[in-house]
Amino acid sequence: MSVATRSLFRAAILTLGVSVVLPAGSALAALEQGAGTGRAVLAAEGESPAIVGPTLGLFKFGTDIGTPIACNLATSYIADGAAELDQNADAAVKEINNGCSTFSTEGTKLVVQGQEASKPLAAVNEFANPAIDQVADSVAQTGTENGEVLAPMGPTIAGLGDTIRFFKGK
Repeated sequence: MSVATRSLFRAAILTLGVSVVLPAGSALAALEQGAGTGRAVLAAEGESPAIVGPTLGLFKFGTDIGTPIACNLATSYIADGAAELDQNADAAVKEINNGCSTFSTEGTKLVVQGQEASKPLAAVNEFANPAIDQVADSVAQTGTENGEVLAPMGPTIAGLGDTIRFFKGK
């Protein structure tokens, strides 16, 4: 890896670190200022904080969609395996499905509570989003400009920039 590429990665890591640490302090300061006046500096409705909001969105998808799919897949394997052994797994499958249903419902409730609780952290977006863009641009540039050196991963690294942008706040 060239010195320029290493420097880009170091800059990206430093930028990401700064985007997480400094905005958190700024957001806490903003909340403290608002707390003394009896009003909190809250994010507008529908906003979510950088990194935290999109991560909770992934968890919500997992509890809403991923858990039922994974549970159905697991119970089908159990039922098929039991059938191969001339055993009846109906009771076990029923219990697993009940547990998965409860987990999915309760998990979704917890994620929604987390999303609501994290809304005040959207105050960091004005600091974090530009830093996330900078990291994403650096990663995409590295993958594009050094694609031959990084082969066969150059296009994948270049595309990773868009994945990083997913974590911007709204």
